[in-house]
Amino acid sequence: MILDIDHVTFTSNNLNNDISVLKRLGYEVRFFERKIKNLDIKKTLLEKFTSSHDLVLLDKSGSFSIELVSYDNIGSKISFYEPFFAIENKEFTQDFLSLSDDNISFRSEDFVFNKLLVTVGNICRAVSFWKLLGFKVVLKNNNLVILKFTSLFKKSDFFIYLKEDKSSLKKVFLDSQGFNALAFITSSVDREIKALHLQSDIEITQPRTLMLGQRSLELFFQNGPNGELVEVIGVNN
Repeated sequence: MILDIDHVTFTSNNLNNDISVLKRLGYEVRFFERKIKNLDIKKTLLEKFTSSHDLVLLDKSGSFSIELVSYDNIGSKISFYEPFFAIENKEFTQDFLSLSDDNISFRSEDFVFNKLLVTVGNICRAVSFWKLLGFKVVLKNNNLVILKFTSLFKKSDFFIYLKEDKSSLKKVFLDSQGFNALAFITSSVDREIKALHLQSDIEITQPRTLMLGQRSLELFFQNGPNGELVEVIGVNN
């Protein structure tokens, strides 16, 4: 069972700068570790496999937690998920991590990042994919679907805006610069994998165990029908 959204992953080419920007936007560092061993199951999910990567996890109440990942090699592909955020209730779609201190003149509490915009080639298949992960449709018209996920732990709502472009065929990797994966917490990795084996248009990796600090995480990745990259994490202890 999917319990919650854990974070959205951003591949960074300037880790220190991105940490600084997110702190200015009200984020706090929860975890920072360098030279984490890359799991073998990521070989097909990276444009260029490297032995390790750096990782920073930052949190902000009411917004997606953001996992910044820095690889030795940054891929050539574009970001899959477009950030859709609000400043003083005005909404924007742009890479807010490119903001400099001169651009941040608003209060950090006025910044909310709880939406992602995704352009897909087949919106019906995309809706089915996200519903498997706990999203519910709240609006639907000809070429736009809005889905909502109500967070169990964060007590907040998170949204995906799906737009259809039948010419869209994205092949994105975890080391492509930008927002490239959405991570979920599950009560059972084994049960998630068994359920996904019934879905013919979803590719899944084998599960692996990763030690982060004192935590043992069992995780796997899935690749959806439109190229969606999702990480599913089970916390062992």
